[in-house]
Amino acid sequence: MTALHFAISRLTISANAIIRPGLYLTQAYAHVFAHPMLAVKPPEGVGTHHPAPWTAVRSSGFLETSSVQLSVEYASEDAWGAAIYQAREMMALLRIVAGSPVRAPVWCTVPFAEIASGKEKGDVYEFEPPLRWSIPDFDLTRDIIVILPDLLKRLTDCRNDDNFSAAFALLDSMSWIPSLGAQMIAIWSAAETLMQPSRSSMTKELARLVREALGTSRSDGDRLYNEVTRLCAARGSAAHAGREPEPLSVQDLYQLVRRLIIHALLDETNINLPIAH
Repeated sequence: MTALHFAISRLTISANAIIRPGLYLTQAYAHVFAHPMLAVKPPEGVGTHHPAPWTAVRSSGFLETSSVQLSVEYASEDAWGAAIYQAREMMALLRIVAGSPVRAPVWCTVPFAEIASGKEKGDVYEFEPPLRWSIPDFDLTRDIIVILPDLLKRLTDCRNDDNFSAAFALLDSMSWIPSLGAQMIAIWSAAETLMQPSRSSMTKELARLVREALGTSRSDGDRLYNEVTRLCAARGSAAHAGREPEPLSVQDLYQLVRRLIIHALLDETNINLPIAH
């Protein structure tokens, strides 16, 4: 075994790509599925199966269809750390770039195409928890693929900043959090961790910092200031009154903080991310 191979769902690519030596994306197919079943008779012995009959539980079950494979070679570990860590970092970057919860539900000890051809069996392991949202796939275009190496290197550098690293991890955790209220609180915490507003007049200070970071004109800055104020009120209702925020408010806040993360990633670089704004 020379590499780990991760099936990526909710993402498409038009061509294979080397992100850096030992880490690359290829087109592949893997369909992960599971449906809960009910057995009504105990096993006849230790380690044996439940005898029939079995009944399917009426449930959405779990399925993910992947069309992209992320491969991480063991030879790259001396330079970039454990293969599993590299995959987690790459997946987190893809989610920020896509603005969408792309997933790597499983990883395998051999390429998925080799299992399909019958050449290898391989061992398959669960990687990232499933997601029950129905969302369209994100198309990783050539314009984005060509800058992924620079973005990944920049992310590695930015991770040395404790505030950025914590904010990045908080934002990436959002899609695994089960309730909208908890999601909003986590996203807002990511914004505070990244921007470090003064504890006095927190909302006004954060709104000012966001306006300065992202505003492209005076009117755009004013719009952003008002948007932060609105979202702060929704966050306060979730945190202090237990009120469930509107899904659109959670999405708006996520996209706003995502823009802040991307802004920090691109700061003092010549990287042009087509979806940065």
